[in-house]
Order: sequence, then structure tokens, then C-alpha cells
Amino acid sequence: MMVLLLALAAAADGDEVGGVVMGQNADLSSFECRESSCQKRGSVSGHTGTWAVRHCGGVVTGATFSVTFVPNTGVAVNHFQNIATHVADPEADAHVVQQQWVDSLLGSGWQTHTEQQDADGSEWVRLVSAPHARLIRVRSRDAAGITAFTTSMVASATDPSCPRP
Repeated sequence: MMVLLLALAAAADGDEVGGVVMGQNADLSSFECRESSCQKRGSVSGHTGTWAVRHCGGVVTGATFSVTFVPNTGVAVNHFQNIATHVADPEADAHVVQQQWVDSLLGSGWQTHTEQQDADGSEWVRLVSAPHARLIRVRSRDAAGITAFTTSMVASATDPSCPRP
């Protein structure tokens, strides 16, 4: 897990994150892309999840690593198959991973900037090590009657040449 955290902790304009360089053109040939969003499955320190990359004209503007947890039931296994981690308590496992990531960054000298729980129940922590920032969050969603919890860590770069929606 420390490899993921150090990779995302160091990421900023010009730094490497998950095989792409923030703020620079990227070779996204190993990703599945739709317009300016690309993703691929990957494993980092024992957690299998999804790398998602946003880009503007090939310039990487954001990278996220997410791990989804679902109940270890027959219905969930059939529905999610290998795109989620099947566990006894998805909510608890999602929060454990979130806390591990927060603790690792804090242990590396990062500071907590903001902690919040949104009206939809998602929880997030924004950590900073100027000029870098990371958003670590837990979200829940319902898929076919199954509640899935996703823990993600988001890194982003600023490219003023990219129009914002």
C-alpha cells in the first residue's frame, strides 16, 4: 500500500502517478478510453481496483485509484464478479482502507486540510503537502439492490489551456 500512497502523494504537475505523468502528454494505449476519460484495472499493494485518468488533448489532468467493496454473497459475486472486492463488511473495509491511506500520508508529513461528510453520506478527507493535495473518499452506491462502497484517492493537475465544462 505504501507504493500507492507514495506514488499518489508525490504526484503533481510533472510527477508520475500510476504510470502517467501529471500535467504532461501520456501514452494511454494500455487504458480503455472514452473521450477525455480513460481507465484500466490494476493492483496496488494487495488492493485490486481501477486507475482512472482524465486528460485534455492527451495532457493528464487527474488520476484516481479506486477500490470497490461489496458483500461476499452469491448475488454480489454474480453481479460484480472480479470488478469488486468481496468482503463480509464492505462499509467497514472501505473505511479501513480510507484510514490507512490517510494515516500513511499523515505519517509522510501531509496535513489534514478538510474532513467532511456530504448529504449523500459520502465521506472525504482532503490532505495537503503544498503545493500537492489529495482527496480520499468513501462513497456508497446501489447496484442491482447491492450496496457497494468505494474508497478512492484523487490526484489532479492544473492545465489552464483545457476548457472546463
